[in-house]
Amino acid sequence: MTAATSGPGSDGNIYGRVLNTILGTKIKTVTGYQGSAESMLAIERKEVDGATSVSYAAIKTAQRDWLENKKINLLAQHTLRANPELKGVPVILDFAKSEEDRRVLEMVFARQSIGYPYAAPPNVPANRLEAIQKAFQATLQDPEFLDSSAKIGLLVDGITGRQVQAVLENLYSMPPAITERAKSAMQPPK
Repeated sequence: MTAATSGPGSDGNIYGRVLNTILGTKIKTVTGYQGSAESMLAIERKEVDGATSVSYAAIKTAQRDWLENKKINLLAQHTLRANPELKGVPVILDFAKSEEDRRVLEMVFARQSIGYPYAAPPNVPANRLEAIQKAFQATLQDPEFLDSSAKIGLLVDGITGRQVQAVLENLYSMPPAITERAKSAMQPPK
């Protein structure tokens, strides 16, 4: 499979290397595309077979007809937890052949589950932090916010601060051998 990506250090290139190394896929990344819009255009023009890092949110927003008319096949979700909108599309961890492979994939793809977290400086008073967290979670459940997001095709899929913390604690508890294998899988071939 050929996959569009921007350059050597891009997610698409790194993910292709990891999938080839850990899962034995045969992905050839084609670099030079300036982001997901150009990658999707390359797919449409049949310059490449697909992409390893175009987000579901980007496809849903920019190429909704691809999903509605089944113009593309979503092969895997590069995240730790399944998106409920993508029933039948396996999470990348489902392809792991061993527990070690699974842990390496967790390490590489964990940030996809976290997305774009909000952070606060140290020593924020507990009551203020709790108020901010509650307000954020209330926004993610607000019917008006959800309705306006749906109208423009935005994917609303937030996780709590505790869930982010759990992902980070899991990553920091990885044995050095897993960390080294993940680093090695992400490196370009010599």
